[in-house]
Amino acid sequence: MSVLPGDEDEDIEVHTLTPAEALTAIDDGRICDAKSVIGILRWARRAGH
Repeated sequence: MSVLPGDEDEDIEVHTLTPAEALTAIDDGRICDAKSVIGILRWARRAGH
């Protein structure tokens, strides 16, 4: 996977999760930024999860 460089003030870490792990991470607060939560939940809804 290629990762684009971020802005100077961004500290980005990439983690690979299964769909179930991502949903659990939202539920327990490990994933809490709005863009990530919205993206994961929209994907899950469309995928029938």
